[in-house]
Amino acid sequence: MSDIYLSSYELDSELKNQISTIALHANHAYFGTKQGTIFVYEYSELKIKNPCVFIKSAALASKSPVKRIFCIPFLDAILVHQDDRAFLCHATNLELIHPSSSLDRVVEICYGGHCIEEKSTYLVITNTHLRLLSLQKDGTLFLRNELKYPNVQTATVLGNIVCLVTDQSFELVDILTSESIPLFPIIKNDSENHELSYKPMIVSQNNEFLLITGSPKDAIGLFVDINGNVTKSTLTFSFYPKDIVATSHYVFALAPNMLQIIDAKTLQLVKNITFDVEEEALSLISFAANTYFCDEKILRKLFTTYRYENPSEESSSAMIEKCCLLKPVILFASKDTWGFGSESSYFERLEMSITSGEIEAPLRRMSKRLKSPEKYHMDHEAAILQYTYLEQMAALQYWKQGQYENSLSLLETSKVDPRVVISLYPDVYDDRITYSTFQGIREFLATFSPVNQAIVSMLSLNDLFRETDEYTQKQMIEITKENAYIMLMRYLKNYKRNVNLFEYLISSKSDIALAVDHVLLNLYLSMEDVAEGTKNAEELIESGLTNPDDIRHLLSEKQENYLLAILLMGMHKDSETLELWKKLVLGEIHDERSQNVITKMRVCLMKDIDLSLFWKYANWLCSENTGEGTGLLLDKTRCGSISGDDVLTNLSTSNDSVLIEYLVKSNSVAHQELILELCVNKLLDGFVRHEEYRCRLEAFIDDYRRFPCLERPIFAQYVATQFGNMNDCDNHLSFYYLYSISLMENLDEEAIDNFELFLQTNSSKRLGLFPQLQHTFCHKKGKYEEALTVLIECVNDYKGAELYCQKIEDVYSTCWNTLLKRSISTGPSCSVYVQDLLHRRASYYSLLFVTSTIPDDWNLSCVADYLCVLQRKNAQRLHESHVKTALVKTVSRQTESLFLAVNRRNVTLKKPPNHSNF
Repeated sequence: MSDIYLSSYELDSELKNQISTIALHANHAYFGTKQGTIFVYEYSELKIKNPCVFIKSAALASKSPVKRIFCIPFLDAILVHQDDRAFLCHATNLELIHPSSSLDRVVEICYGGHCIEEKSTYLVITNTHLRLLSLQKDGTLFLRNELKYPNVQTATVLGNIVCLVTDQSFELVDILTSESIPLFPIIKNDSENHELSYKPMIVSQNNEFLLITGSPKDAIGLFVDINGNVTKSTLTFSFYPKDIVATSHYVFALAPNMLQIIDAKTLQLVKNITFDVEEEALSLISFAANTYFCDEKILRKLFTTYRYENPSEESSSAMIEKCCLLKPVILFASKDTWGFGSESSYFERLEMSITSGEIEAPLRRMSKRLKSPEKYHMDHEAAILQYTYLEQMAALQYWKQGQYENSLSLLETSKVDPRVVISLYPDVYDDRITYSTFQGIREFLATFSPVNQAIVSMLSLNDLFRETDEYTQKQMIEITKENAYIMLMRYLKNYKRNVNLFEYLISSKSDIALAVDHVLLNLYLSMEDVAEGTKNAEELIESGLTNPDDIRHLLSEKQENYLLAILLMGMHKDSETLELWKKLVLGEIHDERSQNVITKMRVCLMKDIDLSLFWKYANWLCSENTGEGTGLLLDKTRCGSISGDDVLTNLSTSNDSVLIEYLVKSNSVAHQELILELCVNKLLDGFVRHEEYRCRLEAFIDDYRRFPCLERPIFAQYVATQFGNMNDCDNHLSFYYLYSISLMENLDEEAIDNFELFLQTNSSKRLGLFPQLQHTFCHKKGKYEEALTVLIECVNDYKGAELYCQKIEDVYSTCWNTLLKRSISTGPSCSVYVQDLLHRRASYYSLLFVTSTIPDDWNLSCVADYLCVLQRKNAQRLHESHVKTALVKTVSRQTESLFLAVNRRNVTLKKPPNHSNF
C-alpha cells in the first residue's frame, strides 16, 4: 500500500462553487453545474498547471443540477442525466442529438465509469422499472431486459445481479430471472414518520457490493457478495458520507470537512485528509477510470536544475511530462478547485525503496519496465529517463553506505553530472560548485554530509566499529576515506577517457570539463606515490584541458614547477617553458617530481618555435649536455627545421665538441676538412689544457715502448684497444684522435694542403704526442721517410714500420734501408728486432750495407743469423750453378749422340720418290 494524496487545479470563475458532476474521457473534460449548465474543455494529460482549455458551455432547458454525465465516444456524444430525464448531446458543441433516445422518469443511471463503450450495458432506474439498456451505433436504445421494480432509491449492477435499496431495505435481484434476496433493512430516523435520515449508498468493489446506511452522526458499511453473503467485518463511520467510492484497494468516504481513506482489505484507516477551511472542503468525489494526469510532484523531481538555483517550472519537456503520468483513483471537486486523488506512483515507490537502503531490487524492477513501457502508459524515452533518475539515486545511496565499488559501477552508466559527485568532496574543489541534476537528486543530496563526516556517520552504524578501540577506529576511517577518494579518482578518470574530446570541450559541457580537470589534478597531486601521481598528472595535462589558465593558476599556487613547465609547453608558451626547464636543470628551483628534465626541454625545442629562441636555448643545452644537444640538432636537421649551415652559423664556438659530433653523425661529406681541423684543434687544446690527459698520453706511449721488441703489437692496434679504457675527459679526445686519422686517410690532396696551412698557423701546437696522426699526415703529403721515421723514432713501432715499408716499397725503394737505419738509431734495445729483421728479410740488404750500418760497439751476434742466411743463399746459388753446368754438358752429349744416330739412319733407309735431301 502506498500513500494517497490530492492534486488540484483552479476552477474557472464560472464554475466555482457550482460543480455538481465531472466526467473525463480521452481529451475532453465535462463539468455539470448546479444551475443546469454543461462546460466542455479540451483536456491534456501532459499539462501540469491547468490541463483544461475551455471549448464551449451550454445551458440546459432545466435549471436544476446536472446529476451525471457519461461520455459515449463511438457516437461522439455525451449522455446527460438531469432531473428525471437522460438525453444525448454532441460531444463538443453540446447540441441535443438523437432525441428519440431520450429517457424519462429516470431515477438513476448505474454505470461504474465515465465512458460507455459500444455494446456495453448500463442499468437505468425509473420510478417503476429496472432496465438494462445499450446504445447502438445509430444512437438508438436497445432494451436488453426490463424488470418492474418500483420505489428503488439507488442500485448497482454486477453482471445480471442488481443490488438495490428501496425505502425499506437492501435487496439483491437477478434482473434476468426476477429472483430476489432480501438483505437487511435500512436505518431510519426515530421520528414518527420514519423518513430516511440519509439516502443509502451502494457501490461495487472487487465483485462485491458495499452497502452504506446510517444516521447523520454515524454510518455502517457491509460487504456483500452476489449471493447475499457478508464477506467482511462491518465498516463503521463517525459521520454519514456525502459520497463513497470503492476501488480495488481503498474505500473513500467524503465527510463535510474530511476525506477518509480506508484499506479495502483490512478495513483499517489509512489516512484522514482534513480541510481546515470551507473553501478546501470537497463537494463531491467520483470514480476515475482510464484517465491519466501529469503529477506535479514527480515532475518537480525530474526537473533539471542547477545547484544554488531554483528550479524553473518552464524547463519541463514533453519527455519529462510523460514520465509523470499517473492514473488517478478518484476525481474530486471543491468550491474553487477540482482534481485527482492518486496513490504514490510506482516510480516514487521504487525511489523510496532506494533511499531506504534497498537498491538492487528496485533497479531490477525498473529495468523490466524498460522492455515494454507501453504497458504502463509510457514511451521508451520516458522509461529511460525514469531509470536514469533511479540509477543516479542508487549510485549516490551506495556512496552514502560506503559501497564505493557499487557506486562507481552505477555512476559510470547513469550519466550523472560529475560535479554532483565532486560536491561530496569539498576539499578538492570549491564548496559552492554548481552542478546540473534532477531536482529530486538535488533534494536527496541535501541530506548528505561531506565525505569525512559521511564516513564517520556511516561507520558509526557498524557494531564492530563502535566496539573497537580509538586507534582502530581511526585506521578504519582512514582506510575508508582512502577508498572514497580512489573511487572519485577512478570515476573522473574514466569519465574523461570515455567522453569524446570535442564534446568534452564544447561550451555546454566546458564547466563540467573544467571541474573534472581541476579535481583530477588535485587528486593526483595529493597521491602518496609521487611517481604515480606525477605520471597521471602528466597524462591529464597532455590529454587536453578545457581551461589551461585555471590549471596554470593551480600549479603555480602549489609551486608544482615541473608540471607547470609541461602545461606551458602545451600552451605554446615557449619562452616561459624553456626558461622554467633551464631553471629546473640548473637547480635554481626544486621540484621532487622532476624527471628527464633535459629530455623534456629537448622535446620543447623540437617544436616549431621562434628560431632566435631556439638557438638561445639550444646553445645553452649543448653547453650543459653535449649528448642531448647533439641529438637535438640532429633531430632538428632530419625533420628539415634547420640545416648544417644553420648549425655552423648559429652554434656557439664554445660548443665545438657538439659541432664535431653533429657533423660526424650527420655524415657531412662536405665538412670533412672542417671536422679534421676541429678534431685536431681539440686534441691540441686538450694537450695544453688537460695536464692529466697529457700525462696519461705520455705514459701510454712509454708503456708501449716498454714492451719487448718482438712482443710489441702494432701501435695502431694498441691505440684502438687501449683508448677505450680512458676516463670521460679522455674519451672525447680519444675519439678525436682516432676519427682524425680516419678522416685524414680519406682527404684529397687539396684538403691535405689546407690542413697543412692550418698546422702552420698553429705552429705552436705540436702533433708529437699523436704519432699515428702525424704519420698519416706525412704519408698523405708523400713524405714517406718522415712518415716511417715517426713510427720508429716516436713510438718504436717496428712492426708497424715494417708493414708500412711493404705498403710504400713501390714508391720509396730505399724504405727498407731507412727502416734498418732508423731502427738502429733507437739504440741497442732494438738489437733483437734488428737481428730478427735481418734474418727474415736478408735478401733486402747487402752485406756491405749491413756491415757499414751496424754500430761497431754492437755484438756481432746480431748479424750472425743474417750471415748464415747469406751463406746458405750463396751455397745454394753455387750449387745451382754446378748443377746447371752438369745439366748443360749432359744435354750436349745426349744431343750429339742423337744427331749421329739420325744421320746413320738416313743413310740406310730408302729414300722416297721426289724426296730431296736435307
